[in-house]
Amino acid sequence: LLDINNLIKGLYFFSKYEYLQALPYFENFRKEEYKFLKLLLIADCKYELLQDKTTYKSVMSAYQSAFDSANKEQNKLIINNRIKYIKYR
Repeated sequence: LLDINNLIKGLYFFSKYEYLQALPYFENFRKEEYKFLKLLLIADCKYELLQDKTTYKSVMSAYQSAFDSANKEQNKLIINNRIKYIKYR
């Protein structure tokens, strides 16, 4: 129960565009059934924290980790679409 607080607090800061504050909450969230969501949110935070969005290659490994943890095709599609958005923004 207490672990879910990390996700809730992380989502709160994420929704306020405070990615640096959200990141540690997502990193400390341990529920295995939400691993894909956790890794996706961490990757999104890292991308949003980039000063220069054209240097996105430094966060691709975070998206790859999320992709590797995806056990549903829909989740893999989410990552693929996210990467397309980042590359062609």
